Amino acid sequence: MRLFHYTSEEGFQGIVLNKTLRLTQSTQSNDKKDTIHIHSLINENIEDFYINEDKRTKSD
Repeated sequence: MRLFHYTSEEGFQGIVLNKTLRLTQSTQSNDKKDTIHIHSLINENIEDFYINEDKRTKSD
C-alpha cells in the first residue's frame, strides 16, 4: 500500500526522515479535494498537536 501521493518514494522518505513538509498555498492548488482533505486533517488533529508540543516544551 502506498502511503504517499504526488511525490516519489525517495521524496516521501525525505519528508519522514527530515520531519519537514512543504506545502504550497491552498489557493494555488488545482485540486480542491486535496485542500479540503488536508484542512479536515489539520482541524481533526490540531488539539493533539498542541498537547504534544506542550509536552515536548516541558521536557526540554
